[in-house]
Amino acid sequence: MKIPRIDISFKPIYKKIAKIALLTIGAVFFTAICSFFIFRNSILEFALKKFQVKLGRDYQTNFAVVNASMTGLTGIKLEGVIICPRNADTLISLDKVECSVRFWPLLKKDIQVDFLNMKGGYFQLSRTDSINNFMRFIKSRKENKEENLRKLNLAESGYRMIEKVLSQVPDDVTIEQISLKVIDREIKTDFTIQSLALTGNEFNGKFQIIGDSLNQHWVASGTAFPDDMNGSISLSSADTQKVILPYLRSKINLTTGFDSLKMILKKVEFNNDQLMVEGIAAVTNFSIQHKRISKNNVSVLKASADFKFTLGEHFISIDSSSVIQLNQLIVHPYLRYENVPEKTYAISLNSEKIKATDFFTSLPQGMFQSIQGLNASGELSYHLTAFLNDKDPWNNQFDSELRKYNFHILNYGEVNLAKLNTPFSYTPYEYGKPMRTFEVGPGNLNFTPLDQISPYLKNAVLCSEDPSFFYHHGFIKDAIRQSIATNYIAKKFKRGASTISMQLVKNIFLTRDKVLSRKFEEVLITWLIENNRITPKERMFEVYLNIIEWGPNVYGIGEAARFYFDKHPSQLTLQESIYLSSIIPRPKTFRSFFGPDGNLRPWLTSTYRFISSRMVMRQWASAEDTIGLVPNVQLKGPAKKFIIITDTIQADTNTILPPPDFFDEQD
Repeated sequence: MKIPRIDISFKPIYKKIAKIALLTIGAVFFTAICSFFIFRNSILEFALKKFQVKLGRDYQTNFAVVNASMTGLTGIKLEGVIICPRNADTLISLDKVECSVRFWPLLKKDIQVDFLNMKGGYFQLSRTDSINNFMRFIKSRKENKEENLRKLNLAESGYRMIEKVLSQVPDDVTIEQISLKVIDREIKTDFTIQSLALTGNEFNGKFQIIGDSLNQHWVASGTAFPDDMNGSISLSSADTQKVILPYLRSKINLTTGFDSLKMILKKVEFNNDQLMVEGIAAVTNFSIQHKRISKNNVSVLKASADFKFTLGEHFISIDSSSVIQLNQLIVHPYLRYENVPEKTYAISLNSEKIKATDFFTSLPQGMFQSIQGLNASGELSYHLTAFLNDKDPWNNQFDSELRKYNFHILNYGEVNLAKLNTPFSYTPYEYGKPMRTFEVGPGNLNFTPLDQISPYLKNAVLCSEDPSFFYHHGFIKDAIRQSIATNYIAKKFKRGASTISMQLVKNIFLTRDKVLSRKFEEVLITWLIENNRITPKERMFEVYLNIIEWGPNVYGIGEAARFYFDKHPSQLTLQESIYLSSIIPRPKTFRSFFGPDGNLRPWLTSTYRFISSRMVMRQWASAEDTIGLVPNVQLKGPAKKFIIITDTIQADTNTILPPPDFFDEQD
């Protein structure tokens, strides 16, 4: 007998259970949303109260809101917001703030602002000698600072910071009359956002800046694509004047500004533990003025940079594919700083070939006054490489070269660089004041031709100041490297690397202003004279010996030989020559070289030994000349009466001057 088959299916049961579950979850979710919606103001009040307690407990800061309410499901509206550190100026005061956050990220505890509206109020940073209103919010991490820096992954930290900042950019922003006030002791700056609107991916803004005795109006526009990590911004002045950066003039006496500025962020990537940022920056009519940079306003008509910045785990670098353009001059830079395993610094600059005239006109105006109008044929290119290890600064590398291609000077411009070849008038300056003017040439009875100066004196000066003068082209790379190491170790400028050529250029062609531009001018003019053989080495050395200061109001070897020894420069002995060469760096203090008995001090023995051994090594003096050589000179000229033979009186060396008519050419 065949038993019939019975088909039992559980599908309807599963469907029913699933339907009930979904309805239950939906009901719970709906109930939760309704509950949140009903009690959202209470929840907001609780959150603000918690924030108020935290500020008071952790930062000794008061927090108050006049009105607070929720709008919609995730919108917040605040009125009368005040954040004020105790016993300090108000940090934040806002009339009205409205914002909303994205719902789904909020469920993951990720707050992303979708809409922001701020109207009226200010943010204020205030500092006096003893009180400020913001430092309590900055955590101090001085302990093990060096070790923490070594452990920090710079690339990962940088990417997270950029990603976090960009993720907070709302889709819709409206800001009106919000100020940033900076009060730094007596300096006050007020930066007011009159209006700023970001809609979609475009923004426009108008700003007013009051500070440094200026009242400016700026306009800005650009794009923002936070999800793609790119955007752009353009900034210019709404007034007839250029954009002048505030605060700097009052703070450090620096004035800087521009007509327009544009920045483009092209790409941000994080691959293989490296953060790469690519972008473009361009500025027109940039200017800067500071007493340490130049006495004149320094300006660049057009400058731009197409950069690729890389941040690794323990290094920061600018890739060599980057391009910097300064007017018509194009430079490819490379910079790299590493902090593990040791601090190292590397830099490379390579300019493309450029017409010589375009090279000079591309240099910042106001920094190279002496060569303004210089005209030349041919081409030039500049190349620099440098490297320094923090643990071994003495083994640093430095190579700087201005290469020429069929280069010929056609016109010297403002200053005649060939003036050394003929007699000329020279005026030395002391503390910014002219001393007296005299001719460097046969018309001056104290002028001494090179072949009439004692070989001992010429060679002693060379050994003391610039032993390779007749062989280098204006610069000594080893001296520059030693100067870099010395100054890096001392953390200040302690040693220079000037050659006789550079000293001569500084004295003859440049002002006495101690500014950065003068050093750049000095280097460039030295290169022009030395590398183009404008003046023979022998004539340069002759002029140098006849103009440098050898004592208070004593200029040139002719005056020096008479002032100290009452003799002609051709008659100077080895001992007298070494003495004269040793006082060149500090000629006004020649009295300090003599003891209370009127003789040279014993500590000069090492100086005599050093210079004489160099002279023997270079065959500029015989070994017999140096046998028994000790610091011993007899002053027979007018200098003798300025030596005070006592160990109790210290006179002011700056006031010692020979009689006014001592160097009168008619005598």
